[in-house]
Amino acid sequence: MNQQRLLKRIASWQQGKQSSESAENIADSILLDIQNVLNCRQGNVLLNQDMGLKNLQGHFHSHNAPDLQGLGNEMSAQISEFETRLKNVSVSMDEDNQDFSNFVWRLSATTADNNDSLSISAFIKINANGLVTIESAM
Repeated sequence: MNQQRLLKRIASWQQGKQSSESAENIADSILLDIQNVLNCRQGNVLLNQDMGLKNLQGHFHSHNAPDLQGLGNEMSAQISEFETRLKNVSVSMDEDNQDFSNFVWRLSATTADNNDSLSISAFIKINANGLVTIESAM
C-alpha cells in the first residue's frame, strides 16, 4: 500500500520526484492529514457530511463539564474512518499536558502497511477557539 495520498503522488510525479519518502516524512504527512480532518466542522464537507468534529467552542464556553471521554471517542472514530493508512488507533486523555485553555489527548497507531509498519505517536490539542493541532510525540 502506498503511504501517500493520490493527489500528493500525482504532484510529486509531475515534479519528477521518484525517490521514496522517509518514515519521518510519512508520519508527518499522516499527522497533517489527520489535523485537517479534525479541523473540519461536521456537516460542512461536501464529500461526506459525517467528516469532521462538531463545533468545539461550546466545550470551553459552557458552565457544564465537557464530555472529554466522548470527544476522545469521536476523534478516534473520525481517524479510524477517514485515515485508512492507520490501524490500531487509540486516543486517550493526557492529563499531564492539560491546562485551562486547551484539552490534550495522546494518539497512538500503526500504519496499515504490512511490509513496513510504522508506529505513530502524537499529541492532539484543542484550544479554546476549537482549533485542533497535532504535534508528534517522537
